[in-house]
This record gives sequence, structure tokens and C-alpha cells, in this order.
Amino acid sequence: MKKGQFIFGRKTAAKELKMSPSTIRNRMEKLKNVENLDIQTDTHFSIVTIVNWELYQHPNKKEDTQTDRQRTGKGQPKDTNNNVDNVNKYKRTISALDFFSPEINGWDKPKLEQTIDGFISTRKTGQISSGVIQKEIEYWKQYPNETINAALTAYVDGQYWKSGKGEKYFRGIIRGKDQAIQKESNQSLFQKAF
Repeated sequence: MKKGQFIFGRKTAAKELKMSPSTIRNRMEKLKNVENLDIQTDTHFSIVTIVNWELYQHPNKKEDTQTDRQRTGKGQPKDTNNNVDNVNKYKRTISALDFFSPEINGWDKPKLEQTIDGFISTRKTGQISSGVIQKEIEYWKQYPNETINAALTAYVDGQYWKSGKGEKYFRGIIRGKDQAIQKESNQSLFQKAF
């Protein structure tokens, strides 16, 4: 297995992400079509190669040591999971965000990417799983686009990640913005009535 590659099973991913296998297949194909991934399929699994994987690696990350390169099969699953985590950490391109939720088209994507970067920077590991991102996006989708965009702007402009405030704090911003927008809308309706 080369750097930037991992073994991928559509059924396992579907179960973990709580999606149908066909949805996983379609979204992986989408990432392949926009040239984020190269996928070599087999009858049992696929080998996924992250295109330009080296560009996504942290510049201060130590190079592999000789012992790391000589791992046995027992060490391979850990390496594979690390590759997946590294991909999850840096998949903030528009197509990768669409992979998690194509319904986010009305959101300010640059601010969405900065917000996810902010969440990552609040973590000790400097990583975030795709499951956490998906869970947050699912929560956000219950609010109107206007609310989400206002919250994204507030989080990015306030640079709240610098004081360690991550996704839980962001949920509070969403609720606050939603209340403010509803109050403003109600006042506007009241003024129009009189």
C-alpha cells in the first residue's frame, strides 16, 4: 500500500455513515469524477488513492521511519485508519463537502470550510472524523440557510476557534442567530400589519 491509499468497503462505509450503499457508491464516484480520488475496484473491496495526497500532509509531519515502513500486517489497519483521518482532516473542497450533504448548496462554502478548519484546530489531535462533520451538518440542516450563513459569518469573523470554541459553541451561535432572525421577521410582520 502506498502513501495516500486505503482499503475501502462500500457496505462498511454505508453502515458507519448510516447511508445506503448506492449513495456511498455515487458519492465516491463523484469524488473520482472531480479527480479527488482514484479508485481501483476488486470483487471484495476497493483501493482508494487520494489524488495529491502529499499536498494535504502537515508540513511539520515527520517522515516515515524505517520501522514504520516495515510494519507487519498487524500494523496495517492502524496505518490505513491514519490515512483516512488525514483525508478527513483536509477534505474541505466544495466537492468533498458535497459528498457529505448535497443539500448545503445555499451555504457560504468558503466560510463553511473555514468553520470546519476552526473545529479541527480546537482538537488536540488536529483531526476530525467525517462522522463528526456529517453529524454537525445534519444538525445544521434543520435551520434555514439565512441562519446558517449568519452563524458561519459570526464564527469566522469572531475567530472563536482561537479560544478553543468548537462545534458545540457553534451550535449555540446557530440558535442565537435563528432567534434573532425570527424576532426581526416577527417585528417586520408586525410593522407591516399596522
